[in-house]
Amino acid sequence: PNTLKEELTDAANGNTIEDGNVIFVSEFERFDVFTNASGEALIPDMIEGDYEVYAGAWGFLHKAESYSVDPMTGTIQMELNQGYQDDFIFDLGWQTQNFGASAGAWEKGVPIGTSFGSSSSNVNEDIEGDLGDECYMTDNQGGTAGQGDVDNGTVILISPAMDLTTYAQPIVSYYTWFFNAGGSSAANDSLVVSITN
Repeated sequence: PNTLKEELTDAANGNTIEDGNVIFVSEFERFDVFTNASGEALIPDMIEGDYEVYAGAWGFLHKAESYSVDPMTGTIQMELNQGYQDDFIFDLGWQTQNFGASAGAWEKGVPIGTSFGSSSSNVNEDIEGDLGDECYMTDNQGGTAGQGDVDNGTVILISPAMDLTTYAQPIVSYYTWFFNAGGSSAANDSLVVSITN
C-alpha cells in the first residue's frame, strides 16, 4: 500500500478547493475522500494500479482523469474550472423535504425501473454520458408504477445555493423523467421546477 496525496485547485486563480470530493476507482478498489482547508486529501492505504479519478466540488465543473498509481506517484494534482455541475456521482449537499407524502421521498442512487402494464414508467439507468450511475429519484424500489410514485403529498429536492453574480447570462440545464398515469382517478400529478431569489 502507498500513501497518496490528492490536491485540488481552482484553474482560474490557483486557490485551493476545500471540501472537494475525489473518487478513485480501479477494478478492485474504490477510495472516496474529501479535501481539507488546504485543498488536500491523504489516502494512506492506496493499492498500486490503474485508477479512474473523479473530482468535483460545488461551484466547479467535474473532472475525470486516468492515473497509474505506484510507490513513486506521491501527489496527484487536479485543477477544476469554475461553474456548476452535478452528475450525482458525488454528494454535493442537495436537501430533500417531504410535505405529507406517505410514499415517494427523494433519494439518490442507481435507478431501479418500474413498469406500467407493458410500458416503462421509470427508467432503470442513469442518463448516458454523465459521470457515474446515480441520480435523484422518488421512491427507488422497483416493481410497478404504483410502488414507486409519490402519494398524498409533496416532495421537494433543493440544490445548494448558486452564486451567479459574476455570470452575464447564466443558463441552467437539467434532465428529467416524469411519468403520470394510472390510479383510480384522473392522473393529476405534476413536476414543478423553480428558481428562488
